[in-house]
Parts: sequence; structure tokens; C-alpha cells
Amino acid sequence: MEKKSDCIGHSTVCRNCLIVLVFCSLWANVWAGGFSDNHGSNTIAKWNQVGPREWDWSEDSNGDGFISTSGSNQRGFLIRNYDCANDGVFTARIRCVNTEYQTYSGGMVFRYQDSTKFYYLAYRESNDEIKVFKDTIPENWNVRSIATFGSRTLSSQETISVKLEDSTFTVYLDGYSIGTVTDSDHSSGRVGYGYRAQTNPYVVFLSSSWEDATGDRVKANDTTNLDVDSSWVGGVVPASGDTAVWDDTVTSANAVSMGANAHWNRLKI
Repeated sequence: MEKKSDCIGHSTVCRNCLIVLVFCSLWANVWAGGFSDNHGSNTIAKWNQVGPREWDWSEDSNGDGFISTSGSNQRGFLIRNYDCANDGVFTARIRCVNTEYQTYSGGMVFRYQDSTKFYYLAYRESNDEIKVFKDTIPENWNVRSIATFGSRTLSSQETISVKLEDSTFTVYLDGYSIGTVTDSDHSSGRVGYGYRAQTNPYVVFLSSSWEDATGDRVKANDTTNLDVDSSWVGGVVPASGDTAVWDDTVTSANAVSMGANAHWNRLKI
């Protein structure tokens, strides 16, 4: 899914492309930014290990890959090498592999900026609880939790999603919303996995994905370069996760210059 538009990469090509699109009333589509990883190959090359904890790739009896940790009693992170949009959806399949799983040994990390600034989500099967923490992977289940969700029975394997919208995080369990939490301390960052200071392999990670959120940015009725805020309704240049829109706000053929290279999620005419 990590795909860019050749058209948008250079101003000269893009200028010609925009003129044709406006006159012909066509639209161009580019995949939303993000990634999807089912851990199906013996590599974690696209992930960055942070801290002393070791992360390993393994394969189960069915031939399905997964990521686990070993060889350390220190906490650590495995962060995907992808610059996420500020908003989007992070999904992971997590499996508990030890009946002694009474805490929150491993979980999802989002809006990770460094090892002191991040959010951490983990679930506790024995208590049917999902908790969200800020800036810590705690040794005590009640330390600095900013939210607790306990409305559904949890199993040994769950698919959990977090939808990030500004300062609001909505948590989904198997596709169903189970609650929201609001916190504005971290507005951006990467996603990945985290594990506490525990040597036992209580949790493994089966797959994960991230999809950048998209927003519409409508072209203003002028010929100002596209890298200038005033060229867009609302005064904001489209970001990499946004859709650049030409609609009836523009009243005639709109031949404009890029001004600078750009990467948009979609171009819609």
C-alpha cells in the first residue's frame, strides 16, 4: 500500500495532467498511504528495534509467521519504519500463548515519538480488560492508565484496532467499537509493538496494518501555486493522507503550477 503517484512527483508532469483532467472531467485515484504486514516472511527488516529487548520471527505448525520476544528482561519496542499520518487506523492481531498471562506483557504502540513519548494498548484476558497507557509500559496494571475498556469477554487471540482522530482514540475489538479515550499530549508518531520487562513469551504478534486517514482539500477558484495555503479552501495545503479535490468551486479550466513536489493520497476531479 506504500504507493505514490508518478503524476504528482514533478510539477511539469503534474501541471499537464491537471489541465487534461479538468477539461475531460476525469479523476485519478492513488492508494491510501499505509502498510500491511502478516509477518509471513523471515524478516523484520521494515521494523526498528528500540531498547535492549530482542525480537524474533517464528513460524507456527500451520506455517503462519509471527513475531515474539526473547532473551531480555528489559522493556523494548518494535516500531514500523513508516511515517504515519497524524490520523488513521492501526490494527493488530495478538495472541496470548501463556496461561500465566495475568498482566499486559505485550501490546500495541501508537503515536510513538521516542521511548518516553507514546501510547500503549494491551489486553488482559483473565480480567476481560483492555487498557491504554501513556508514556509507559508499566509493571503494575494500574499505573498511569488513561482508559479501561471491559465490556466484552476476551479470548486468547484478538484483533484490536485503534482509530486516531486528532486527540480522540476509538478502540475496536473484532470490528466493534468498545469505547473512546481523549488525550492531546501526542499528536503524531509511528506505530508498532511494545513489551514490558518480562522474559516469558506471554504474547506474540500475528499481523498488523496501518491506514492513513484521508481528508478532502478543495481547490480555491484561483491559479495560485498548489504549495501555497491560499490556493485551497480553508487555507491548508493537502497533506500526504489527504485528497486534493477540484469541484465546482473552480469555475473554469484551472491551469496551475505545483510550486513544489507533493504526495497526496488521492486526486479527485
